[in-house]
Amino acid sequence: MAPYTISYLGAAGELLDRQEQWFRNDDHALDTIGQSKHPHQILVHHAGRLVARFPPWPRDNLPLR
Repeated sequence: MAPYTISYLGAAGELLDRQEQWFRNDDHALDTIGQSKHPHQILVHHAGRLVARFPPWPRDNLPLR
């Protein structure tokens, strides 16, 4: 297991939250974080290396409120 840093960004690209989570490997991290319902960009880093950048969800796929 290794620590990964997950950054949740807002609509304007501002940092909303940063968390450290532990995963077995990159695939495990991406499978887990990829299930997030966060509507904006998510960045995943491991040991200073950018592992993934999840783009914002298209606005037409968001649930109606």
